[in-house]
This record gives sequence, C-alpha cells and structure tokens, in this order.
Amino acid sequence: MDLHECLTDWMKGLTSLKTLHIENNHKLKYLSPGIQYLTSLQELCTDDCEKLIEISLGDSIKWEALTCDSPGLQRPTILQRLTIMNCQNLMALPDWICKLCSFKALDLLYCQNLKSLPGSISGYTSLRSLQIYGCQPLVRKMSKIIRRGLA
Repeated sequence: MDLHECLTDWMKGLTSLKTLHIENNHKLKYLSPGIQYLTSLQELCTDDCEKLIEISLGDSIKWEALTCDSPGLQRPTILQRLTIMNCQNLMALPDWICKLCSFKALDLLYCQNLKSLPGSISGYTSLRSLQIYGCQPLVRKMSKIIRRGLA
C-alpha cells in the first residue's frame, strides 16, 4: 500500500478534525482525495512540501500546481484558512479559490515561483487576512499594481 492509499484510509475516521498541518514532507506530491472525509476541516497548512503539486478536495475540487482542472465548486466548504509554505513548484492559485464560502485567511509563504493571484480575489468580501511573504515574483507584481493604482 502506498502513502496515498494509507492517507485516504486513515482520514476516513477523522470527521471532527479541524486543523491539518503537513510539514517537512519532501516526497509528498499529492494530498490525498481522502481529505474529502475531513468534513469539519477549517485550517489546512502545508509547510516545506517542496514536491507538492496537487491537492484534491473530493471529486469536485482539484489543484494541479495550483491551477484548476475543475469547472468550479459543486458544493460549499467550511475551509476557513489555507496556508501554503515552501512549495517551490506552485506558480498560480486557481480562480475557484474565491468560491470557498467560508474562506477567511490565505497565507502564502516562501513559494518562490508563485507569480499570480486569481483576478477575482479583489472582490472576495469574506477574505479577512492575506499574508504574502517570501514570494518575490508575486510581491513584485503586486507592488507594480499598487503603484499604478496610486498614481
């Protein structure tokens, strides 16, 4: 049995889990679709998972290098906070991230290839906290946008 299968089986019984932190896993490429069983999940944090390219939240949500394969969310989620740290292969966030109805905080830390945020994020009224640190291409791009807006 591989790690993917183990995580799926393991997660089935964790229906009350509110916080999931996955740290220092240098081989993890995919976060198991078993995460769909975490129906109370409010906070998901990945830290130093440099090979992470896909997080699947059930069958209707799919991230691949944080670009979206899915036409959109088919059901609401209670995920409130998403922290993505030290994921060097991630280049963009999908537009559908703004459709997470309870989404309040997004932390993007040390994702050195992250270059953009979804355009729809500017109109997302539920988002209360956006933290970007150590994502130089994104910081540079946002600085230019802010300077243009103030000029």
